[in-house]
Amino acid sequence: MTIDKNVISGKYRKLYYCISAILFANDIEGINFETNDDEYEPEVETILPRLPETETIEDIQVVVQEEFARWFGEKRELDEFYIVAKEIWAAWNTYKSGMS
Repeated sequence: MTIDKNVISGKYRKLYYCISAILFANDIEGINFETNDDEYEPEVETILPRLPETETIEDIQVVVQEEFARWFGEKRELDEFYIVAKEIWAAWNTYKSGMS
């Protein structure tokens, strides 16, 4: 299964906003000022299409780490992404189970 960025506003809309909320709530980059809840949406647009290639929480950790390094210019420790990856994994698996 691949995710086309053009369908994010349709078929994947709920998952898109769920992942955005996860990133905003965990606020790894410290940019949550409580009124800018769309702040992590660009990162979601690059994380979401990569989810089908993941098979574990650890795979998602790596994806999120790589995308954050790309967007924010610094490579943080992999451990910093565990909670976010665990929550994204749960959301992704809930989404996939709803597709069957």
